[in-house]
Amino acid sequence: MGVYAVLVRSSAEEGLLDGAVNIGYNPTFNRDDLIVEVHVLDYDKDIYGAEVEVYFVERLRDEISFGSIGQLKDQIKSDVEITRNILAAIDEKERCIDPRYERRK
Repeated sequence: MGVYAVLVRSSAEEGLLDGAVNIGYNPTFNRDDLIVEVHVLDYDKDIYGAEVEVYFVERLRDEISFGSIGQLKDQIKSDVEITRNILAAIDEKERCIDPRYERRK
């Protein structure tokens, strides 16, 4: 469980998309069910219902219970910035699991 920098392949889009994933129970909202949430960065098309593959690049942190939604939003902003830096620095040939797809620029 935790937050990860990822690359995402969607059946609705060519190439790989940058993203961040949270895997856990959303403790800030007292959820009891395990959730996997993918946030695709800088992407505004509707891909709900599309098949996706998620390639984990790097673990950012453990899941955290926040005292307020504002604290959660601040952490998400930080996670997204860290994710952008990680994904900008990777050598795709070495870090991408599936070489069939090129990352969207």
